[in-house]
Amino acid sequence: MTKQKEKTQNKFQIIFMIVIIPLVFALILAVVMLYYLGFNVGDTVRDLASNLPFVESEQEDEIDEEEYLAQLEFENESYAQRIQELERELEAATSELAGIEEELSAVENEEEEDGEEADQALADFNDVVRTLSEMTASRAASIIEELPEEQAVLYLRGMNVNTRAEILSRVDAELAASILNQISN
Repeated sequence: MTKQKEKTQNKFQIIFMIVIIPLVFALILAVVMLYYLGFNVGDTVRDLASNLPFVESEQEDEIDEEEYLAQLEFENESYAQRIQELERELEAATSELAGIEEELSAVENEEEEDGEEADQALADFNDVVRTLSEMTASRAASIIEELPEEQAVLYLRGMNVNTRAEILSRVDAELAASILNQISN
């Protein structure tokens, strides 16, 4: 039995010496040659080993998870900044809209007041014209002579033609001519 053990041991030694040692030496020589030729053998071997189903690299997974978490935190911060920026823009737009609404309200109030003032002025003008028309022609003529010429023209334009003719017939001739000249223009 010892002879048989020696034969099997001799066969293993021969295979080891003739095949395995030269293969290891050739492999080392090939790696050194590829390294000097510019190939990154370490990364290539690592990539090939990571593709094998029975080789797991927990460190790479942990690094990948840490990178992923860091990326998510960065994205979260950038989204939070964008939200704050959009909230500021919304606040500015809201305040601008409120200012415009105030201006619009002020303009509408102004228009209402102007309209009321114009209505009141027209009512006052019509009252004066009606008052002058209902007076006697001589009394209205004496009042017209005392008014500034532009105002007299304005009131006489508002009267009907017959009343205007009666009043102007009792006014001084020069003043009547000037008033008629302005009325015709």
